[in-house]
Amino acid sequence: HIDYLKNGLNFNQRPYFKIFFNLIHLIFSSDPQDEIFNGTKKYQFFFVILDFLRILKPQNYPAFANAWLELISCKYFSSIFLDVSDVKSSKEIYVKNEKFIMLIIDLMNYLKTFNQENIKSLGVKIFNENVFKFMFLLSNSYPEFLSNYYYIIIASLPPGDYFLQIKNIILSSTPSDIEQPDPFFDEFKVKKFILFYLLLFY
Repeated sequence: HIDYLKNGLNFNQRPYFKIFFNLIHLIFSSDPQDEIFNGTKKYQFFFVILDFLRILKPQNYPAFANAWLELISCKYFSSIFLDVSDVKSSKEIYVKNEKFIMLIIDLMNYLKTFNQENIKSLGVKIFNENVFKFMFLLSNSYPEFLSNYYYIIIASLPPGDYFLQIKNIILSSTPSDIEQPDPFFDEFKVKKFILFYLLLFY
């Protein structure tokens, strides 16, 4: 924080990114028999890191925004909260997902701070492209997560058409166990199509 106040927009985010990334990777790849990073303790450490990242959100530290986005989107971090294949308790799934959705809301709220003047700058364009890639990654790897929380994310999106691509990515996400109807199938009926989306979103 002191370093950020001292350097402002010239703040060097790389060393701090490396500290967080190395810490995340260390805990993620730790030995299951490790007394410190095993079982429930492992998840508790990730919860602490997530809370730290919420403090370091782009609204508070804009010059750390790219590193922040890279950290929350890396597989060693996001998979802890979104990969629920081995989780048996629905309560645990809910807790993990609810933690991660707060980061997504922070990200969407940061996008709202862009205006017509700075949204066309090179730095903002690169950041927005990384946001698109992040949401596309979520739609492919964790479509169930986006399907469950699409209404919260879309409600947090900035108004206007500039982020319409993100909205389309979110709305196109479908749980892997649901087969989408084929509009070219001979027996395809409009009623079935409407019923499918009613079941999906309601």
